Amino acid sequence: MSQQQKTTSERLIQLAHLYESGQASPLLERTIDKALAYEAETARQQLAQIRHDLRDLESQYELSTDEFMRLFLTGKVGDQMDFIDWASLAQMAEGLEARVRLLGDNQPL
Repeated sequence: MSQQQKTTSERLIQLAHLYESGQASPLLERTIDKALAYEAETARQQLAQIRHDLRDLESQYELSTDEFMRLFLTGKVGDQMDFIDWASLAQMAEGLEARVRLLGDNQPL
């Protein structure tokens, strides 16, 4: 099976085995570090934009996102488009925060 036919997951497992056997080159290690840093920075930028949008909604409705989500999840707010967007943005922010943590970026969120 050629490298092109392997799934990304299979290729990553292959790299993990290479690394665990002590055969990874310094270039490979730097490349992986750069890829992880790039992914973390991209997620941080997306998170910053979403947080900006969340602050706008919090200001507009004079309600924190945490409080809004409690109300939203219990059905105590309507289903107007702003509320659907707000809930989606809050969930996206949670996902991006988890992504940054998973990528090992230790900077404060």
